Amino acid sequence: MIKRILAASLVAVLLAAVTATAQAPTPRRGGTLRVALRAEASTLDPHRGASGTDHMWLYPIYDTLVRFDPSMNPQPGLAESWEAPDPKTLVFTVRKGVKFHDGTPFDAQAVKYNLTRAQDKKNAVNTELTAIEAIEVVDPSKVRLKLKRPDASLILSFADRAGMMVSPAAAEKLGEQFGRNPVGAGEYKFVKWTPGDSVRVERFTEYWDKSKAYLDAILLRSMPDGDTRLNALRSGQVDFVMEIPQQDFDALKAERGLTTYNRISLAYWRMFLNMSKTPLDKKPVREAIAHAIDRPAILKTIAFGLGELYSSPFPAAHPAHNAAVKPYPHDLAKAKAKLAEAGLPNGFTFDMVVEAAPEHVRRAEALQAQLAQAGIKVDLKPVELVKGVNMMFRAKEVMAANFRWTGRPDPDQTLRGMFHSTGFYNTGQYKVPKFEELLDQAVSTYKPDERRKLYAQIGQIIQDEALDPGGLFFAAALEASSTSVQGYQPNLLGKPIFRGVWLTK
Repeated sequence: MIKRILAASLVAVLLAAVTATAQAPTPRRGGTLRVALRAEASTLDPHRGASGTDHMWLYPIYDTLVRFDPSMNPQPGLAESWEAPDPKTLVFTVRKGVKFHDGTPFDAQAVKYNLTRAQDKKNAVNTELTAIEAIEVVDPSKVRLKLKRPDASLILSFADRAGMMVSPAAAEKLGEQFGRNPVGAGEYKFVKWTPGDSVRVERFTEYWDKSKAYLDAILLRSMPDGDTRLNALRSGQVDFVMEIPQQDFDALKAERGLTTYNRISLAYWRMFLNMSKTPLDKKPVREAIAHAIDRPAILKTIAFGLGELYSSPFPAAHPAHNAAVKPYPHDLAKAKAKLAEAGLPNGFTFDMVVEAAPEHVRRAEALQAQLAQAGIKVDLKPVELVKGVNMMFRAKEVMAANFRWTGRPDPDQTLRGMFHSTGFYNTGQYKVPKFEELLDQAVSTYKPDERRKLYAQIGQIIQDEALDPGGLFFAAALEASSTSVQGYQPNLLGKPIFRGVWLTK
């Protein structure tokens, strides 16, 4: 019997250096943490949303079946333990005495409801649960999953959206309005959503782990512009900000009264392409895009060197990274030759959405200028992030999007979501049979060494088939807070979680 399949996690890396002041010895209760986030949530329904920026808004409201530590290793959550009697069976034992914010009980039946709901094909998260054949309630505290095939990714998938538990009673009552009136079982219960501005959550007094919910409330504010976020921190309007503009980070480290955090995360900037659309369905065209981009120049001029050049969908510190795969070299002559090979000697034009904030437009304009040198013309469409996500991945109105892949806890979630023909973010359902064969092999073994070898082969196929020609760089997650913020732990995922955070005043 495999107990708590920690081997399912490939990620056991050290966080990069974090600049921080010493914590006070005893956490203090009370106060409202004011946070500035980079974009408004698309929805507060964890199963319905598709934007990677939703997570920071969801974490306070929803507890997950499984949690992860800062290095992305699985830890108990609402499921206090799990086991695999055989490779195609997972049994979860859930905590007793847990309540949702509406007072209804969390139990095995609620888990079954949530996983069934998440499997709905209209939800982006459903692709992570395709291995589940049946969900059986053994008793009020035990759920058995019968699998079509072994699936090592499921454990950490339950630390993500798929494992966020919603109140069945509230979801049934509110229907499509649930995303604006969320009810979870997390440390903080939803109070108010002011569209375009903020979400307020307050401590749930009946939360099962009362030792961790120190704050009275959290005010999550949407501030798409990086300079606005930074000014709000400096002026004392907020206590914590994510995504400090790279050009300001070095100076910020020297400012009194502030704590800064800096490390490479799983998130990377890329061009999402609809490879079902001509001419992006042609491999030479994608290779032309890959060679037309000068990644070192973009990293230096746009990110001020604070990041890591892209060569595969995982940073160098990640076990799924293939060190033998090198970044595409910038080679305009080769880019033009590839266009000619594809029958496009005069190039082509495509449209691309980008988040309208200045720092994102600057990056997209740099891409636009580089591609133009090879004869590839880009029609930029700056829009609000949620609108852009819908245009690219739901309505499929545009050929490309210059967004950030924000990372997922398990490697299979990233690879299956972006490159498998069933993946939500593979907009054109482009298929490479060998890639999918290896991906299924990798997720079917619980042995980390075997998974690493398979992911190395997958990384080579991604480059050989030019499946990610617009990968740019892994972002350094640059965050800062007032020194009054204590207990914050950055994580490799790069999305702030405020569990255990408290304020000195």
